[in-house]
Amino acid sequence: MTIRILIAVLFFTLVFNGCKCTKEYECGDPPIYPAFIGFSAADIDTFVVRKYQPNTNYQSLVDTFVIKYSEYYRTSNDTTKVILYLKGDQGIKPGFDWQVFIPALQKTVFVSDIRGNKKTTECGALAAPINCGCANDLFSAKLDNQTITFADTDRQPPFIYIKR
Repeated sequence: MTIRILIAVLFFTLVFNGCKCTKEYECGDPPIYPAFIGFSAADIDTFVVRKYQPNTNYQSLVDTFVIKYSEYYRTSNDTTKVILYLKGDQGIKPGFDWQVFIPALQKTVFVSDIRGNKKTTECGALAAPINCGCANDLFSAKLDNQTITFADTDRQPPFIYIKR
């Protein structure tokens, strides 16, 4: 019995050391988070994020998320950054158009045309692609139809800055 185990271990060692054992994976898109400038805590204790099919003039709703004040709100001076977790997918991402609605002020901002690159990486063939540790870069988006650019997203996640 021990010889069979030894042969099996030796076989798997040779197979895995002798093959490349990696697979090419597409990198994921990083989330974009809202940052509210000049809003009181009461203004943004609840807001709504709506996800739309792209290029449909905000007519083809995909999903709606109600965001309530939580530990994911980070306030510094006059800016509150909110780290969004939307049904297992984090934040606002490319591939859709988005609305951020602030009910307390009846204010809506529109986010569209999120631009970035698509990268791939090699990762162990047995590993889940989420563990490969790569992300695409995001370069720009349109906020209320005005193009904004994102700072170096290697050091921090991209934010859309919404002014009161």
